[in-house]
This record gives sequence, structure tokens and C-alpha cells, in this order.
Amino acid sequence: MEINKFWDKQRFWWWLSLTMAVVYGLLALRMAFDGEYVVQDDARQHVFWMERFLVPGLFPGDLIADYFQSVAPLGYVKLYQLGAILGISPLLLNKLLPLPLGILTTILTFRLSMRLFPVPMAGFMASLILNQSLWMKDDLASATPRAFVYPLFLAFLLFLLEGSLLPCLGTIILTGLFYPQSVLVEAGILTLRLLWSETGFLRLRKRQLVLETGLLKRNGMFELAGLVTALGVMLPYVWQTSDFGPTISLAAAKELPEFWSGGRSEFFTDRLDEFWLSSRRSGCLPNRMAVACWFGLLLPLVQRYSQTFPLTKKISHDIIILPQITITAFTLFFAAHILLFTLHLPSRYTTHTLQIVLGLAAGICIAIITDKLRQQSRQGLIISGIIVTALILYPLTVSKFPRPYYKTGKEIELYQFFQQQPKDILIASIAEEGHFLPTFTQRSILVGREYAIPYHLGYYREFRDRTAAVIQAQYSPDSAPMRELIAKYGIDFWLLDRAAFTPSYFEENEWLEEYQAKKFPQDEVVMTVKNSLATLQRGETPALSQLAAVCMVWENDKFVVLAGECLGK
Repeated sequence: MEINKFWDKQRFWWWLSLTMAVVYGLLALRMAFDGEYVVQDDARQHVFWMERFLVPGLFPGDLIADYFQSVAPLGYVKLYQLGAILGISPLLLNKLLPLPLGILTTILTFRLSMRLFPVPMAGFMASLILNQSLWMKDDLASATPRAFVYPLFLAFLLFLLEGSLLPCLGTIILTGLFYPQSVLVEAGILTLRLLWSETGFLRLRKRQLVLETGLLKRNGMFELAGLVTALGVMLPYVWQTSDFGPTISLAAAKELPEFWSGGRSEFFTDRLDEFWLSSRRSGCLPNRMAVACWFGLLLPLVQRYSQTFPLTKKISHDIIILPQITITAFTLFFAAHILLFTLHLPSRYTTHTLQIVLGLAAGICIAIITDKLRQQSRQGLIISGIIVTALILYPLTVSKFPRPYYKTGKEIELYQFFQQQPKDILIASIAEEGHFLPTFTQRSILVGREYAIPYHLGYYREFRDRTAAVIQAQYSPDSAPMRELIAKYGIDFWLLDRAAFTPSYFEENEWLEEYQAKKFPQDEVVMTVKNSLATLQRGETPALSQLAAVCMVWENDKFVVLAGECLGK
């Protein structure tokens, strides 16, 4: 049979794996260049400020730009800075990186799978399933720090299992430079392996120092060297002080509507299943995974019935790494819940790692099952071929695949207007279009929902005060709050939606709607929004609205731009 001809050929499955990775990456790349004003959703936070590398005078004294620059990992910053030195703008590099990251992830997944289970088809299945899961959301497409987790973590696992000490230590260092939280996962795995006994669990193994081709192998010193490196990588993060600290506490977070259902950083919910399982920030399960990932849960069952599935005997002893990853990930997940928000978000410890574990396990499981089918009969061989084909074609059944979450700016004339203004201008707005201005115009905004990240109080207290002040100034019948705000921050322009002074706008604007929470009646921003809506419902005219015709400097059918100097008189 023709199918049998290729079934065991490593080169065939290797190139097919790379082909699928390239296809997925090119599909996303086409979307990235589908217009002049296209930006990845998270790049609006993590990349916009990097235009400073090309134009040092951009975003002077900008709270938002300074904050996101301060929290960016060093390696991530230096990579984009290197791109800028080579003449590649950060926003362009952000669009170009996902394809090579996807290819590298595929190569490492295939190699790691072959280490665990030397059957080429399993390597293809594992890389295919992981690729599908990653491109069903924007983990890779964002080219933000979390995009680097996958190749770095896979490289760490591969070098660990191969006993390649220096590459493994180098990967730990790189992980600390790109996504420090994953160093905790790597350190946890090293600790488990140090304590994991062939005859039992949590018994320190007695090993001798063995030098073999210049590498320390399976003697406990490998793990200790890794742990020392991980400690050295993490110590600077423990000791460093932030200009935007401290980290928000659990008690403080519970008092903010931003952390509850419908909030910008939704974390808490009354549904326990959602909170512990599916929530993006508090849950343990990855969102939007390929359906085939769940085949990975069958691997222990398949191994148990090894007589029925003879290919299981090819599974390497290194397969123990999968439960070690899982135990470590869930330990850190629960630790992060206990220490909220000191270890940041609990989901960060399980969502990335479980996708890798389930992808590898599913690839092995599918290879074992299809091998059994094709060995039984001609009909079984055909069924195996159908299964493989169905998995390859699976993305055709998924809505919006790939889903890189690219956002397209549609107000080109508005962007061009602000681009023509001096670099040091400041724009006030609560319009959703305002989120695009730092990226597409390289001009500062006072506030914007996209940048309302509440984890560091030194940043968010100031940001929140500004938000309340802008809303009050926009809707107060008295012009004093508006003039005071303009004078305090030096606002040069005010961007308004044409519908901004209608009561229905408070339902249409996602940011304003967020603060209409009945659960927090005494919250400053909630009270400001409530009073502003009441002003319109009473038929009162905001002072800003009265000055719109006089101070307007640009308009179209959706937006109006007012001059700050005129408003402040």
C-alpha cells in the first residue's frame, strides 16, 4: 500500500511537519500585511513604545510608554532593539517573528517527540497538534514574551533529556531574559528530577559523578547546575525595585471592578468551574486547543494495555518528563493562587505547559492507535490514513483559523492628522479608537482601556485617577474640571466620538460599560460614570459639548478632534 510506504519514513514526516508550520505561519503573515494600518492586538501594549528605538524623542514623559517599557523582559527588548539597529521597525519585526518562531517550535517538538517515542509519525502528529493549538489563538502571533515560551521550553526539555548541560543552562538563561515565569517551571522540573527515584518518589538518588563526552549525565549534578543557574537568573527579579510598584494585593484586587466579570482584567467570578478551569487568568486549562489534544489523556490507558498496542514498547523511559512537567505546573498554579498576585497569574504556569504535554502525548497516542489499525487489515490501514488526513484538515472546521488577532485601523485620515502634529503632543480620549493612536500615530494619549493594566499600583493608581478625571471633564456641565485637567497634564487635543454625548454611548463604549457595575457603588470611577450618565439623562449639556463647534480642528462622520488650548481658555 502507498500509505504503508511512507508510514515509517522519518524524512517524510519531518518535512510534512515543517510544511504545515510554514503554511500556518504564512496564512497569519498574509493577514499581518493585509493593510497599511494593521497591528497585533497585544502589540499595542508591548511594542508601540519600542518606536523610541528609531525616534528617541517619541512619547516624552509618557506614563503608559514608560510603564510598559519597565515591565518588558530584557531579552525581548534587546531583540527588538537589535532589529531597530538593523533598520527593521519594531512593528514590522512583530509581524515577521511568528513564522520563524512557529518553525523553530515545530523542529523542537518533532525532535523531542522522537526522544520520547522514536516513531516519526508521532513527531508529526505532536508538532501538527501543537501548531494547530497555537495558531487557534495569538500566543505565537503576538510575538510578545509569551510567544518565546514554546521554543525555549521545548529546547530546555530536549537538552535536559539529551544530557546537554551547557545548551540546557543557556536555555534557562534565555528563558529568564524572555519569560521569567517559565524559569520557575524549569526549576520545578529540575527539582523533581533530582528527587525522583527509579524505585520510588522523593528519595534522593545516590549517584556518582560521570564524565561522558564532556557532559555530566544522570548523576544529580546536572540538575543542581540547572537549579543554580535558575536561581541566578531569578535573583535579579527578586531584588529589583520598580518605579511602578508595589504589586496589587488580593484584597485590593477584590475591591476593583476591573478584576470582576466584564472588567478589563477579569479574574474573579462567581462560577467555580470557570474560575478554576476555563478562565483566561485564573483557570488551569488552555483556551482554544485543537480537539486532538485530548487524545493525550488516553496515553496512560494505552500504555496499560501494552499487549493490545505493541508499539508502546518503543516509549522511552524519558516519557516520565510529561508527568514531571504536569506536577510542576499544577504546583506553581496553586502556589500562584495562594500568593496572588506575587507570582502573577496562575494560568501562566499551566496553559503553556499543558499544551506541550497534551500535544506530545496526543501525538504518541494517535501513532500507537493508528499503527494498531494499519497492522490489522487493509481496512484498518485505510482508516488510519483517514484519521491522519482528518487531523491535517481539522483547521478547515475551525472558525477563523489561524486567529492571530490582528486589528485594522480604519481611521486613516485621523492618524495622518495626528502624525502631522509635534511629537510631544498629548491626546485625551475615552473613545475606543484612541487605543490605536500610540501605535499608528506615535503620539501619546492620557488614558486608554487597552493600557488599563492594574497589577502594579504605582502605575494603576495614577492611570485610574486620570481615567476618572477625563470622564468627569468630558461630561461635567461645569467647565472647571475640564480646564483643570488640561492645565495639569498639558493636553493638546481631545478626541470625541460623535455619539459621545448621548446616553446610549454608555452602553456602546466598552470602557464606560465596564464601570456601570452595581457591585461597587462607592468606587471612584464607577461613581464618576454614574454621575456623568445622570447628567445626560437629565438633559444637561456638558461644557465640553458646548465648546465643540468653537474648538474643533478636525472632523469626519465618526469623530471630532478639539484643540486643548481652545478648551482651556
